[in-house]
Amino acid sequence: MITKLSDTPEEYKEAVNAYLENLYQRGSLVRPADKYDYTGLRFNIHYLNALETRIIFYPVEIMAEYVDIVTKSHMDTPIHSRTRKSFEMQVIDDIDFFSTQEIVETINATGIGNYAYVYLHTQNNKLKTKLERVLNEIYRYSFNKYKDELEASMESEIQFIIDSLNVSEEEKEVLKIELRQDYEKKRKQILAQETE
Repeated sequence: MITKLSDTPEEYKEAVNAYLENLYQRGSLVRPADKYDYTGLRFNIHYLNALETRIIFYPVEIMAEYVDIVTKSHMDTPIHSRTRKSFEMQVIDDIDFFSTQEIVETINATGIGNYAYVYLHTQNNKLKTKLERVLNEIYRYSFNKYKDELEASMESEIQFIIDSLNVSEEEKEVLKIELRQDYEKKRKQILAQETE
């Protein structure tokens, strides 16, 4: 369910980037500050509180921009350093200690950013797998929480992405159908997981 911008097919990357740029211009998404503030964040705390977990619907690379200074500092140390290995083990321990339900019900945008940043930068496959599972659970939880909001904005977002592409009208119609089917597929996956 979570997506990586780097895994997006080349023909869609331009449209996705244009869509993200539009969100920045409208103020729906805020660019991170160049430097961390005294609290170790690059975003205003009021913005983060209002955002809640909605950042989970963006590519992992965008989520990772919400990383705090502590996580970034640990993950930016050399791969084989004791500091980094210890930090990665602590993340695994935290995921194992708290139930998935506790994590998804208490996590915020910065926590998601921390998980996403570690997910993108770790070489530890066990940790990467655990983080992917947790991020997908957060996605499922958030999808249900914001379902009405997502469905209301889906058509305008699909139209914006389609209009950003330099393709024929026939190709646009096919892509529109594919995007709707992708949304419906994710929705069905989430519903199927809930009934398990």
